[in-house]
Amino acid sequence: MKKIIKKAICFICAILFFQSGSIPTYADESAAFYVQTAAALSDGMIRVSVYLKDADNLAGIDAELFFDSTKVSFEGSSLGDSYSSSYSDINYDNENSKVHYVMLYPDGNNNNGILFTVDFKVTGEKSYQPELKINSLIDSSDEMNEIPYSIKYQQADGSWSDNIDRSGKIAEKKSH
Repeated sequence: MKKIIKKAICFICAILFFQSGSIPTYADESAAFYVQTAAALSDGMIRVSVYLKDADNLAGIDAELFFDSTKVSFEGSSLGDSYSSSYSDINYDNENSKVHYVMLYPDGNNNNGILFTVDFKVTGEKSYQPELKINSLIDSSDEMNEIPYSIKYQQADGSWSDNIDRSGKIAEKKSH
C-alpha cells in the first residue's frame, strides 16, 4: 500500500512539475540572407532581391536595407511570395535612405525564398548594392529566441561574399 501511495505522489508531482512551465529551448538554426543585384531593369533601373534560406521555425523578422541616395533613387518595393504573411509590411523611409521590412508569423515558418525586392534608379554606375541590417530574427519557441544568421552579398562575378560589392557592375546571375 505504501509503494502505491509513493508512486501516486511521485506521479502527481511529476505532472505538476511539467505543467508548471515550459522546458527552455534554444535556437540552434543558422539562417542565411542573400542580397542579390543581378537584375537590370529598363531605363537604368536595377532590382535588388533579398532572399532568406534555412530559418527553421521562423516567427519574425525586422530588417532594414540602407542605400546611398547620391548613387541610387528609390523607385518601388514589394513583398516576396515565399514569406507572405498577413502580418508583413515594407516601408520606404526617404529621410534615412532605407527600406524597412517587418514580418510576423503566428506559427513557425520554414520557407526558403525571396523576402522582398526593391527597385532603384541608378545615377552614374551600372549597378549599386545596398547594405542589409537585421534588427531581429526570432524563432517560434515560447522564449522567442534570436536565430543566428549570416548575410551574403552577390559580387560582380556572381560569387557570394560577406562584403558588399562596390564594383558598380551588374552581377552575373548565379544561384545562391
